[in-house]
Order: sequence, then C-alpha cells, then structure tokens
Amino acid sequence: MDYTLVISGIILLIVTFIIVSFWLQNRRYSSLHIQKVASLKYSIKVERGQIEKRQEALKAYNFLKYNLSNSLIPQSEVKL
Repeated sequence: MDYTLVISGIILLIVTFIIVSFWLQNRRYSSLHIQKVASLKYSIKVERGQIEKRQEALKAYNFLKYNLSNSLIPQSEVKL
C-alpha cells in the first residue's frame, strides 16, 4: 500500500514536471514569435516606403519621357 502511494506521487510529480516544461517552452516560443512578427512588420514598413519612393521616381521618369517625346514632334509654326 505504501508503494502505490509513492508510485502515485512520483507519477504526479513527473506529469507536473512535463506540464510545466511544456508551458515554459510555449511561453518562450510565443515570445520569439512576437519578436519575429514585430521585425517583419518593421521590414514591411521600410519596404513599402522604398516602393513608394520608386513609384514616385518612375512617375517622374515617365513624365519626363512624355515631355521629351512631345518636344521632338516637328512643329509647323517654327520656320527654319
């Protein structure tokens, strides 16, 4: 009878240890996940800013290209 009580106590301690270790590991993974998500959000924000700058540069380039093509059209008003 004493052995069953000791074995039950040991099993209870082992199960408690396993549950606590899984809980601690889950907290650690959750913390790492939160850090990774924050890092990715920052990277996305920076890259969106870069994309906006590139879009503005492309718009300016296309505008200059359009103006250049219009300026190269022969004009009948100009007599050489």
